[in-house]
Amino acid sequence: MAPAKLVELKTQIEDLLEKQIVRPNVSPWGAMIDLRSRYHQIRVKKSDIPKTTFKNRYGHCEYVVMRFGITNASTVFMDYMNRIFRSFLDRFLGHVISVEGIAVDPVNVEAVIQWERLRTVIEIRSFVGLTGYYQRFIESFSRIVMPLT
Repeated sequence: MAPAKLVELKTQIEDLLEKQIVRPNVSPWGAMIDLRSRYHQIRVKKSDIPKTTFKNRYGHCEYVVMRFGITNASTVFMDYMNRIFRSFLDRFLGHVISVEGIAVDPVNVEAVIQWERLRTVIEIRSFVGLTGYYQRFIESFSRIVMPLT
């Protein structure tokens, strides 16, 4: 490894040790480390910490927080995100999100159906712009709004 890279490696290892993201380990076994990712937010179960050991020029370290690249890390992270945002996931930015996919929020559809008759060019343009937000859900949207433009 080039001297400049060794200095960088040492700096990053010391940073991880200082932040208690990793800790020293004396195991003769270890795996490569990916220092590019900084998603160290979820603690590793105490009994699983030895499984995260990695080897570097300055010894062995083990993660005390999860890093991406560990088996199932992305699944665990997504599970946490789903738990945190569950109350927000059903309705988001005028859409209903479910197992089936993304759909238009029926409340917004009802609001468009009940819209008062448009009287001015500015009102029509504004309405077309509003409905254009949902054009991916409306088959032949451009053909439908053509007479309004």
